[in-house]
Amino acid sequence: MENEPNIIHQPVTLEALQDAGYNERPEDIRVKAPYRKHVFWLPRRENAQAFVVRIQALITVIGECNFGTDCGMGGKLFVGNLLANAAGYFQIDKPYDLLMPRLQCGSNAKTYDLLLRDNQLAYSSRYPIVIHAHEDIDIHYTVEAIPEETGD
Repeated sequence: MENEPNIIHQPVTLEALQDAGYNERPEDIRVKAPYRKHVFWLPRRENAQAFVVRIQALITVIGECNFGTDCGMGGKLFVGNLLANAAGYFQIDKPYDLLMPRLQCGSNAKTYDLLLRDNQLAYSSRYPIVIHAHEDIDIHYTVEAIPEETGD
């Protein structure tokens, strides 16, 4: 059997599939450890453009060391980022100050609010909100009306 000179043999990659018009849906993309996938399908609304979705997070921290920033109200303040990924999902990593080694920490776990930057998304029931968050981070959302602008 002869090889045909006109046939191009090329390994199929995700990039090649995307170039051909195939896209994997964000909710079907596999999540890698130590992350967990959170998928939120929003109900259909007639006036969806009048609402926004605010992503909120809690983080569980094991041990009591000098981490985080004292927010002045007797608690710790942790700040994270809700990062958009080109594949169509969002990712939340563990805050940098929790990645540093902690020596002589206890083993009791406590849960704190995790303040997310850029956590406001447009309301849409056509596509799910897909978030890959570190396993120590729990995600929830609230739906809020867009504040009306006043001409004052």
